[in-house]
Amino acid sequence: MRPIKFRCYTSSDLENYKMVYSDEYTSLLEYATMNGLDGNHMQFTGLYDKDYKNEIYDGDILLIESYKFTLKGLDIGQVFYQTSKARFFLKCVKSNADFGISNKLSQVNKFSRVIGNIHETPELLESKK
Repeated sequence: MRPIKFRCYTSSDLENYKMVYSDEYTSLLEYATMNGLDGNHMQFTGLYDKDYKNEIYDGDILLIESYKFTLKGLDIGQVFYQTSKARFFLKCVKSNADFGISNKLSQVNKFSRVIGNIHETPELLESKK
């Protein structure tokens, strides 16, 4: 069973946005409520990138470094949580492939690196199309 963890891209004002992780505080939601913060909450997928350095969260942008999973060589993908199917999946930019956590996302992570997220580096998705 994977640990349940969250992070939140949030700010107490419009200029000082930062990523806050639930393991830094007893409860991320409690911390946000106590500090009057509002933001975008992202859940941990339970997976790590290829070097086991970075946890993969909803909203992360991955560089897929294997030809095994895409038809167009290196690809960039965004991790999403799909509420209707209660699953995480990776949507690739070039190949338009969709990897669900129940099938290939748990294999793709072994060939991928977290290179950013949609809140701090959204340009990574635009520049690779």
